[in-house]
Amino acid sequence: MVDLYDFEATPFMQGKKSVTVDYGVKKKAAEENWGRWEVSTQLIGYGAPNFTNDAAIADVISPNNWEYYSRLNPICGTPIVVLQNTGAQDLTSCTITYSAEGSKLSSYQWKGTLKFLDKDTIALPIPEWPTTTGPQKFVVSVVFDKDGYANNNTRSTNFIMPAVYYDDLQIVLRTNKQAEDQYEWRLRRVNDGALIGEGATLESEKTFTYDYKLEPGCYDFELINKEGLGLDFWFYRNQLGTGSLLFKSGGQTIKTFEPDFGNKAWTQFVVAPKPTIQVSTDTVRFQLASPGRIENSFVIRSGSAAPLRVDSLGIFSVRKHFSVISTSVPLPVTIQQGDSIVVTLAFERPDAGLTSGSIRVYCNDERNAARQVRLIGNVGTTSVDDELDVSSILACDVVPHPVADNGTLRMQIYQSELLRGSTIAVRDLMGNVVSIIHQGDVANGEVRFDIPASLPSGSYTISIQSEYVRFTTPLVITR
Repeated sequence: MVDLYDFEATPFMQGKKSVTVDYGVKKKAAEENWGRWEVSTQLIGYGAPNFTNDAAIADVISPNNWEYYSRLNPICGTPIVVLQNTGAQDLTSCTITYSAEGSKLSSYQWKGTLKFLDKDTIALPIPEWPTTTGPQKFVVSVVFDKDGYANNNTRSTNFIMPAVYYDDLQIVLRTNKQAEDQYEWRLRRVNDGALIGEGATLESEKTFTYDYKLEPGCYDFELINKEGLGLDFWFYRNQLGTGSLLFKSGGQTIKTFEPDFGNKAWTQFVVAPKPTIQVSTDTVRFQLASPGRIENSFVIRSGSAAPLRVDSLGIFSVRKHFSVISTSVPLPVTIQQGDSIVVTLAFERPDAGLTSGSIRVYCNDERNAARQVRLIGNVGTTSVDDELDVSSILACDVVPHPVADNGTLRMQIYQSELLRGSTIAVRDLMGNVVSIIHQGDVANGEVRFDIPASLPSGSYTISIQSEYVRFTTPLVITR
């Protein structure tokens, strides 16, 4: 970012044919003796004003996609514009109108005193912002009855709206060294100025987690470093270490901040209803006393005020014992809160045994774009089918991989009933158990286990075994 400085030079030049300009760079610290400064200067002269009365919109700081203002955008709060008097007479009042294209026009009555070429940076009241995504245009105009020149009255900018989040927000902040003297943060609701949370005098090298349930609205978050060193600065990394800042929602990371942010990390975001899928059950079960065919169903609903678009359904099963018979409305379809879709399924198996599979509902729920419902069909027995689809029971990986220091086994469990009494173990290449990670039941959802820190470098496998499941995944350790 290049800083621009304006200096009024008229008092130093009046009545003179030439002047000498001397400038220097002021150090911020006594030991600051590194760096290079490249300076460009321009001398701009003005004649008499062309108009007696003239007001102009000189700039729009936000909303604006221009990279120069990238640290101040995008916004969902107050627009920031610059008003300038370009007339000979003092400007003491005017009306500013503004809106995003397609939205309701807002107006603001400005009063003050601006002499010729003086400027005022104005924070306008929050307008009606678009609720759609994609490129937008903001238009602002100054209305002045005596205005002698209309061509500088209006300015427009291209912009995008900030991210829209679910109402559950988790802030995860990891401080570096000497944090007590450096950091403070705050989260506030822009619409009414309410302070939602704040923190200061933070303990060094510690992870802080803050959980919030937010009302709909526009929110403003800032993390300030009083020393201007961000959470990570290469020049002081050996002395201060490094930290991190991220937002999570629903257990997923939704925003990661650049740690080398200098004085302030800042963002605005919107909390509003987002498409949310709900299903009447996590598992559809089919039971037959003897080989044959049986039907069952489940219901899809929209769980929020935002429309839910259901695109398609997909069944996953090794032996193709499950099929979709019908949906109560043709797909794809968009449903509103209170609407529902009934999905009718069939299970058909020619012999005794247990078949497991899943059906995935593909939709516009950002957290659950492929909502999975487990399918379990049983014919005259409770033993698992030899050709069980393990991918419908669990998914797992090791992060980071290979493991150089600390590692985590991350598992997503879909059918915990098939993993009761399971054993999760690390085995060498001969199949010998070298470490037990977990013994017992596991719950549906995401579960995590630490990779034993005592394991030496080498190649291993992680085995997951229960009465019904046999599964392995590679493990490489490079300590």
